Amino acid sequence: MIIRASVVINADIDKVWETFTDLTSWVRWNTVLENVLVDMPKELAVGAKLNFCLRPFTVPVCLEAEVEEVLPGKRIVWAARKFGVLARHEFLFEYSADGVKVTSTEKFTGFRLAVAGFGLSKGRLRGLTATLLAELKNASENTTGSR
Repeated sequence: MIIRASVVINADIDKVWETFTDLTSWVRWNTVLENVLVDMPKELAVGAKLNFCLRPFTVPVCLEAEVEEVLPGKRIVWAARKFGVLARHEFLFEYSADGVKVTSTEKFTGFRLAVAGFGLSKGRLRGLTATLLAELKNASENTTGSR
């Protein structure tokens, strides 16, 4: 299963990147990934373990993701495994005519997904992704200056 969505943010790419990678600010704008803890200070870096909870169901699902790739201003990839399902999440940051296009692509694979669908609602996951991108847009467009 693949969940893909994009948003165009009317802000400088450095501002969008800073907003997304400054984990200390997520509590102010990110309602999708709750209780975020990272084993490294402040910013995402390769090898960092990122713990968070999300609510694809009524009960939260808590995950530990490992950051696999960070290309500053361009791309971030992290992956998490839970209940026999691997979720690999990629965020691309690209210049566009109206600012910055951020594309989220999440791929789910694994035996439980193939056998029973793991109960994952593609629509619910799309909604969470759309909310995350809308919140990133709002946070990037409506804050000024450096943190």
